[in-house]
Amino acid sequence: MNGEEGPGGMAIPGDYEETQSMEVEEGITMTQYFVDEDSTQVLNDLQDSAEDAGWEVMAEWESTVAGYDVGVALEKDDRAMVISTVDVNGQTNAIILEGPVDTVDPDVDEENDEEENDVDEEEEPPTQDVEGEDLEDVPRYPDSVLTSYDTGEWTENDEEYLAAILHYLAEEDAETIADWYESELPDYGWNIQVAGEDNGEHYIYAEDEPFGLGIIIESSDDYEGYSEIEINYGDFTW
Repeated sequence: MNGEEGPGGMAIPGDYEETQSMEVEEGITMTQYFVDEDSTQVLNDLQDSAEDAGWEVMAEWESTVAGYDVGVALEKDDRAMVISTVDVNGQTNAIILEGPVDTVDPDVDEENDEEENDVDEEEEPPTQDVEGEDLEDVPRYPDSVLTSYDTGEWTENDEEYLAAILHYLAEEDAETIADWYESELPDYGWNIQVAGEDNGEHYIYAEDEPFGLGIIIESSDDYEGYSEIEINYGDFTW
């Protein structure tokens, strides 16, 4: 694959549209692309490019990294990379996270992790928010708990952008939560561009220029009867 250098020294084709690149946590970078190709093909192409750059496959997995549920994890020296793709209204949204191997957790499902799974099943869902703030112009689902709060910035074409990624946990099914957001967002000035469902994952993309909003809702793998809500927000449009 020939193209410009991307995360981890990968070659990224010129027709891949980079929508954002930012540090989501200390030492962990996230780069996102929109591509007019099938998501499986994009994943395979990015994996091939990573392997050409010296990365070795750790595992293929089903994960909730940044809200995506299909991907591959790779490692090189003491660093790890996870690549995920999802179909969004005829396009593929590809996301690449890279960081130290002990901080980028690909959430790999292994055959010999029964003891760890038993511990997870016994855990109670969180009841208190982590440190962070709700977004003023994005409604919060009633009785949900803030479980993760990250902010960052990136530069593209000499322009500086800000973004926030928030995660919530709610005791409700994903479809009900998605319907609630579709109903509430217009009252906050958001114009919904895309809303749909893919393999149980509900997604909404909206704009209120110059701001963009992406919401992904799916059933929690850790807490039965709960759903996870991911909100991506920034001064950009999709």
